Formats: sequence, structure tokens, C-alpha cells
Amino acid sequence: AIESLDDGQAIILDNIRKHEDEMKELRPEEHAKSDLVRELEPLFDVYVNNAFSNCHRPHASMIGFTNLPRIAGPLVVSEVRAAERAKQHAESPIIYILGGVKIFDYFDLIDKSLEEGKVDKILASGTLGELCIIAEGKKLGKKESFLGKKDSMEKKSLLDLVPKVRSLLDQHPDVFEVPEDLAEDDNGRKEISTEDLPTDKDIWDIGTKTAERFAGIIKKARTIYLKGAPGDYRITGFSKGSEIVIKAIASSDAYSLIGGGSAADLVGLYSDKGSFSHVSLAGGALMEYMSGKKLPALEFLASG
Repeated sequence: AIESLDDGQAIILDNIRKHEDEMKELRPEEHAKSDLVRELEPLFDVYVNNAFSNCHRPHASMIGFTNLPRIAGPLVVSEVRAAERAKQHAESPIIYILGGVKIFDYFDLIDKSLEEGKVDKILASGTLGELCIIAEGKKLGKKESFLGKKDSMEKKSLLDLVPKVRSLLDQHPDVFEVPEDLAEDDNGRKEISTEDLPTDKDIWDIGTKTAERFAGIIKKARTIYLKGAPGDYRITGFSKGSEIVIKAIASSDAYSLIGGGSAADLVGLYSDKGSFSHVSLAGGALMEYMSGKKLPALEFLASG
């Protein structure tokens, strides 16, 4: 089918992640020997990577086509330029808004940014916000809320992070902004102060006071990086915190970098893409790039 293509035509292959060779984490020269690469490489003249979201993974499609000229596609170029602006050429005050549930990678970014003095405020929401509350000595409740998930923090080993979070709060009390109120599910949205914890209800969002305080900080920012949603906006009645935050970013004059699928969802739900400097679909790849890590696929492109 590829050999029968006319000029200007294209073929989209099936999801390559299903291929048994794709997700092995190997070196380029090892991937080059895989069936996937050996079958496809002779059919192509040039290798183009336009998948920034996957550039942090050393998979066959990312680094295996060693015998072809390598080109970064326009999406990869725009993503790198946007990240560079937020990472290397950021104007202070620099604000990170870190929410969602996938937080293990946050700490490399936090540590490096604090060490280099490249962040002024970290607005903690989602699971990170809950961990900060626990680190301050409070108990969330017997369910140990884990936003958007059925598993508890204990089951996911998230409580192991509490000493780390406590240390960060102690060392940088002026940087971290911790939720002062939360929204629990009491047959609908009910907002409670963190002073009233613990609760036996599920927590799905930051409270209005917290969201509006965050919005005030966002208003003064010159550089903003959002990763993850402040709450589980998919549950009816629990999108308020996310809506307030994303609208505050949209109305800001700051350079705004929005990263990850859930954060991009918020843009579509409560604003429009044109109100932000850059909206990235990359979550993990952007986070690692912002943390100063080398992305295998970008290294591969640069070496070709």
C-alpha cells in the first residue's frame, strides 16, 4: 500500500503502540534491529517525528530509525519553543499550578526550579494539594481521598511522599500555596474549611476561597505553567475550582503554558485556545523537559 501511493497521498498506520517491538526501552541501535524498524525503514526516505507527547519514551518509533535523515515536525518545534520560553526565558513572578493525580514526576520539577530560583509560587491543588494538607498535620479522613480515583493514597504509596512534602513546605513557606477549603460530596457539592477536617466524605475539588485566592496570585503573574486540573471537573458540581483557575489564566497577560490532557480539556470547556500562549497535549514529556531532563527522542533527532 505504501509503495502504491501517489504524490501528495498519505497512509495512517494502525496504533503503533500495539506492536510488540514498540514499547521496549532499548538503545537506538537495538531498536534498529527490530522487525518493526526493519520492515518499515526501507520504504521511507526521511524520518519525521511530530509526536512531542511521546518524546520522553525511548521506544522503537521514537529512536529506532537510525538509517534515515531525521527531522523534527512543526508540532515538536512549537512545543519545544514554548517550553523553552517558560523554562529558560521566564519573566517573574513565575507561577506553577500543579494539580491532577499523576504527581510523582512533579518533585523533580519542583526541586530543580526551587534550586535555580525559577519559580515564585507553587499553587498546590489536586492530589498535591491534599498531600500538602496532610503534611501540615491534618487528616483528610478515613477514606484518605485520592482525587478522581477509587484507590486510597495509602494503596498508591502516596503517603510515602508526605515527609518530602513537609520538608518542602518547611523550607519554602512563602512559595507553596495550600488549599484552605475543599469541596466534598455530601449528596452534592459542600464546601468545608480544612480546619474542619477530617471528613468521611469524598473530596473532589478545591473550595471557592482557595480558587479565588489562586486567581488573585495568577493575576499578578508574568509566567504561568499549569499541569493537571485543580479538581475532578468531570463530576457534576465539582468543576468550580478548575473553572475559576482556568478563567483567571485566560484573562491574564502572563505567558501561559498549559500542559497535559486534563488541563487542555479545561481550555476547551471554559475558555478558548487563543486566550493562552501555548496549549500542549503533552503531559509527561513536557514535565520532564521543564525539569531539565533530556528526552530520548529529542536527543535522537539532534544526533542525526
